[in-house]
Amino acid sequence: MALSVQQVLRDRFSIEATVKEPNDVLIGGLKVCGILGEAATTGNNPRLDHLILGVGINISTRFPQELRGIATSLAAQIEAHRLPSAPRLLAWLAQAFESRYRAT
Repeated sequence: MALSVQQVLRDRFSIEATVKEPNDVLIGGLKVCGILGEAATTGNNPRLDHLILGVGINISTRFPQELRGIATSLAAQIEAHRLPSAPRLLAWLAQAFESRYRAT
């Protein structure tokens, strides 16, 4: 998922982001995205039943002073007229993730 976020930022906004393992995406060393995952199995079976991913991307967040040195948002990185709506960004991210998932 982090690679999909990185791809969308690069392809849609020409932003070179980095992945900070295991669950952050950074722009210029500042966190723009956090990802949390939860997996489940049944009983002693090691086979994965499902995986839930929570993805938080800061689109237009305005941070308090104490967070400005560690976090950023898309609004701080691109021109206002290029800022996507949340549904549009989600669609781009789903498309990038699906493409990567099918390739594996």
